[in-house]
Amino acid sequence: MKLSDTEVKQVIAEILSTTLERPVLENEIVNRQQEGKWDSLKHVEIIFSLESAFNIQFTETEMSELNSSDVILTYVLGHLNEHNS
Repeated sequence: MKLSDTEVKQVIAEILSTTLERPVLENEIVNRQQEGKWDSLKHVEIIFSLESAFNIQFTETEMSELNSSDVILTYVLGHLNEHNS
């Protein structure tokens, strides 16, 4: 089943909300540098949650670049499009 971009954004917002322990809106740009709680452990937690939720696997390079919600969205959509093509 293919998720719409809106559904993908909703799942990402839910994961960030849970991990960062604050509400994150679907269209909100969340940046690691501006989030006090987004430390290295939370970063790993976000990555594992994304991989599990979307059944995808990030490369090590991608993991190091996932520092904002818009980059996360771009990479998740890229992986989902690979699976559906």
